[in-house]
Amino acid sequence: MNTPLPRIAVLMPAHNAESTIQRALDSLKANTEPHDIIIVDDGSKLPLEKFLPARDNVIILRLENNVGVTGALNAGLHYILEKDYEFVARFDADDICHSNRLLIQREFLDNSPQIGMIGSWGKFVSENGDVVFHLNHPTNHKDIIKGLYYNTQFIHPTLMIRTSVLRQAGDYSERYPSAEDYDFARRISRITQTANIPAYLIDYTVSMGGVSISKRKQQLLARLKIQLNYFAPLCLHSYLGVLKTISLMLMPYNLITAIKKRRSAYRPL
Repeated sequence: MNTPLPRIAVLMPAHNAESTIQRALDSLKANTEPHDIIIVDDGSKLPLEKFLPARDNVIILRLENNVGVTGALNAGLHYILEKDYEFVARFDADDICHSNRLLIQREFLDNSPQIGMIGSWGKFVSENGDVVFHLNHPTNHKDIIKGLYYNTQFIHPTLMIRTSVLRQAGDYSERYPSAEDYDFARRISRITQTANIPAYLIDYTVSMGGVSISKRKQQLLARLKIQLNYFAPLCLHSYLGVLKTISLMLMPYNLITAIKKRRSAYRPL
């Protein structure tokens, strides 16, 4: 007799994450809410199965070639949506999940059937674990919709989404490198109501070699393309969002980082 699947599948893409992934998995293990972890090994030089100890609730999907985060996420989603999971929780291989995260989010969705996707607030920490800043996104759908004209209103690794919504939304788009999460949020918000839980449920690692620095211009250009794709001519926020993105494209990244660090909580630039 087959053991029933847990309600939650945690989707984690990983590429050359051997120095951080065990810590991330240990933080998930501290969550008592039943879950499976679907790790997409995105062509890592050292395959994850070579050094990760076997665990009953961890499934590793190995991609022989590095396809990038969008392709890895889609590979994981295809696997999950073929199963009978009810929720997908996103998480990254270098972050720390707080021990009550999965329980809080699952209970929230159980008590709010009109909500199809939720995130949470998060602490942004350095690779040494020092808190750099806190990120407090809007918590209700109306404010989230307004904010989406400017940028994503979710910390992507905090998301928990109903699989029924994901089947409607389809794959992450390959059209917007480094901003696939923004397009994803905009599509989901057209299908269902959304929310953010006003609690810090992850420690999000800010890597000096991460997307925000090495691919900043590419990310902003992709953001601009998304804003133009969803442009609403009768909405002032559409115009303001485009203007803000163009302004950021002209602003040095170091200045943006300095502004963020001076605030304990901020709306993302």
